[in-house]
Amino acid sequence: MKNPFLAKPIRMAIATFICLTPLFYMASTANFSSQAQKLLATDERQFEAFQKLRDIINHQDVLMISMYCPKGVFNESAIQTLHEIGGDLGEIQGVSDIKSLTRSTKPVRSGLSFDMVPLATPQKLDKDTLEALENYCLTNPLIRNVMVSADGMHTLILATFSESIATNRQASLLEEVTHHLARWRLRGFEFHILALPIAEFEVRQSIKKDIQWMLPTLVLGITAMLVGFVKSKRLLIYVLLQSCLSLVCGLGLMSLIGKGIPLSGWLMLPFWATIQWTLLIHCISACDQCREEGQEDPIDTGINRIFKSAFFALLTTAVGIGSLASSPVPFIREMGWMGATGVVVIFLTTFGPGMIFLRLFFPRTSIYLAYIASTKRPSIEKSQHFMANVLGAKKLILTGTFCLVIIGFAGLQYAKVDIHIKSFLNEESHTRRGLEHFDKAFGGANIFQMEIDTGRPNGAHQRKVLKYLEVIQRRAEENKGVSGVYTYAQLLAMMHQIWRGDTPSSFHLPESDLLLGTFASVLQMKKYPFMRALVDGQSQKTYVVVRTPDMESKAYLSLIRGIVDVAKKELPEGCSLNVQQGLHQVMESDRRMLNSLLHSAIWTSGIIFVLLSLLWRSPKLGMMALLVNMAAVVMVLGGAGWIGIPFNTFTVMIGAMAFGIAVDDAVHFISHWQSQRQTMRDPHRALVETLRVKGRPIVFTSLVLVLTFAVFTGSSFPPIRSFGGLCALAFAAALFTTCIVLPCLIGVRSTQPQATDGT
Repeated sequence: MKNPFLAKPIRMAIATFICLTPLFYMASTANFSSQAQKLLATDERQFEAFQKLRDIINHQDVLMISMYCPKGVFNESAIQTLHEIGGDLGEIQGVSDIKSLTRSTKPVRSGLSFDMVPLATPQKLDKDTLEALENYCLTNPLIRNVMVSADGMHTLILATFSESIATNRQASLLEEVTHHLARWRLRGFEFHILALPIAEFEVRQSIKKDIQWMLPTLVLGITAMLVGFVKSKRLLIYVLLQSCLSLVCGLGLMSLIGKGIPLSGWLMLPFWATIQWTLLIHCISACDQCREEGQEDPIDTGINRIFKSAFFALLTTAVGIGSLASSPVPFIREMGWMGATGVVVIFLTTFGPGMIFLRLFFPRTSIYLAYIASTKRPSIEKSQHFMANVLGAKKLILTGTFCLVIIGFAGLQYAKVDIHIKSFLNEESHTRRGLEHFDKAFGGANIFQMEIDTGRPNGAHQRKVLKYLEVIQRRAEENKGVSGVYTYAQLLAMMHQIWRGDTPSSFHLPESDLLLGTFASVLQMKKYPFMRALVDGQSQKTYVVVRTPDMESKAYLSLIRGIVDVAKKELPEGCSLNVQQGLHQVMESDRRMLNSLLHSAIWTSGIIFVLLSLLWRSPKLGMMALLVNMAAVVMVLGGAGWIGIPFNTFTVMIGAMAFGIAVDDAVHFISHWQSQRQTMRDPHRALVETLRVKGRPIVFTSLVLVLTFAVFTGSSFPPIRSFGGLCALAFAAALFTTCIVLPCLIGVRSTQPQATDGT
């Protein structure tokens, strides 16, 4: 059946423009979002801490400022300065509350009741008062490493905003805060600032900076390569117009279905472009071949000839990238559905409206025909010579490839995962430096929570439950990597210490049940900030929160498992322990990344094998195409394991993405070889002819892929740099396996005399 876009280009052009007008409009409204919360969610441990803080402050935006005091926090100058800074920050537009040592309260005994008094005041700061304040802060587990660092050199200031920071203000927020702190810096105080709005702005600026240099670099580089391949202004216009059409339709579709363009989506733009360019090169090559053969309508014949293999090639690509949509990680899911959607759009626009461009701009002159016949492809002698050398070294090539694959498999056992949020950010990022500082100064922000359900309201006040919490706390604190353990029992012990006059030895649960109930009532009535994080509103469920600094994933998982084992063993009768959510989110976060890689690779391989077996009606050929490209991916991923490149939110996608794209060349190669075998008696001659016809476009499309992803090695984001470099290596390896290893698997040395051009 003749393609209607080729048969009636003018009519179809008008109809297409009318139908696609809504997509063109929606494309103009597309915009990118930094979505810093999703970025933070890639590190489950940091995300847990973030969620806890958000719960405590009613999901408001908060500015965290760490203040370093050269002479320590507990001296008159530092306390006075801290109080003045709080007042200064309170003048920032939108700030509704300031929390610091001088702007927070603590309960104190007042007869038979409690009053809330300032934790520290800038008045009457004599030596005894400062020593008492230091002793209280550094021995109280709810203040040490929370408001004051364990070494007493850093203190924390929290500025809460009444409304969420608008996007247009994020750019100036850091400048505002820096301006307010400038005069204190001149006095020797140092500050580190963390805030989600600032992180969002930094991520957005980094993306903008990357696009500003990466996009022109890609356009110039790929355009130069296209000019070198097509050597025709008309074909170059066709390629550029088709690329723009697919891009606009893709962006318009995203906006139309309400998805927008997420942070991970900007990676999809060059991905879409490379898929588009490789498809167009194969289309142009097929039309050129038909013109060489003297076909009456080389465009229609060429497109019909390549349609089936192109369909299956793009289908394998869609399967590869689409398999990521089942990942539990938001970033990877977005990459999956955006990639698969883009591939579908590229196929429909290329073989739909794109045929109008091809009909209009494909060269028609006899001069072009003479050119492609003489220089477009290598001569048959060169192809024969190349193939003779390849098949002559068949054993060496297959043995060497097999050894490299075995080495790659061995390297996979050393693969490690690094999904820490700070590793995603640029080394010079303000937010990354702040995260590293808070981790070092305040004992880290990795949070793990266990829930104890007592089975009845006010069950958290039972002495057996509180004793259980104390046991878990004590056993958890024995671990070297734990910087803090927070329980409801600590709050009641703190109240008892206050009741007994702040004597250090009284920091324990009261012996009297009456006092226990009184303390619990006071805490609920005063709405103590930590209450919400440690016990629910009905006091039926209570929580153990374990805090650690940043550490190796293996060590962290081992530490958490040990604490959970103790919690299960000591659990009181009638209570239930819920750690499944915590285990799922925290303990299994790294394993999920590797499982995502493994599962997507297995499903992708299986589906692609079935598709290719159906295409060629030969499971053997399907397996060959699968193996040669799988070998390339295994060699690269194994190499990453050997040299210590970690898998992260982006590099974990390489297996499915690189395999799904790289197999396209094998599809075109084997499809053409199969068609040549049907017309030639000599299978070796069919292989040589396939190399002559398909070799150049395969090499070119592979170079396009390598160049495109190599550009990502200059990104501001370290994981994207690794992603780009590994993808470029994977495509280069796939070029080797397709043009060298694949012929060794399907070819035999010719027993017939070599033919020359024209015979």
